[in-house]
Amino acid sequence: MFVVKELLMALSLSGVVGVFGWVRVSLFGSILHLELISIVVALVLIVLISIVIGALLPLLFDTVGLDPANTSTTIQVIMDISGVLITCLVAAVLLDSSLPMVPTTTTLGSSA
Repeated sequence: MFVVKELLMALSLSGVVGVFGWVRVSLFGSILHLELISIVVALVLIVLISIVIGALLPLLFDTVGLDPANTSTTIQVIMDISGVLITCLVAAVLLDSSLPMVPTTTTLGSSA
């Protein structure tokens, strides 16, 4: 039950962060839609995976007899490395495809 609760929290939090990321990049960036999608997908995956790992790693440490209080630095290192890998993988998959590139609207402050 705990894992399901944490997974639902991870999905809702990553969805909220994804929406705010989409709005922020849409308003203040002049990038293509596909680049915008890759940024938001990577952001959502990073948040989702970090919450799941953050919930499960203390349980794993407790199972193998280690102090669960020591997982904070382990989670931090894992997410630092995996965040970069997730971003690169998402960008490689989405941006190296044959999907059409549609430019977004102009940025704020630029004349049309």
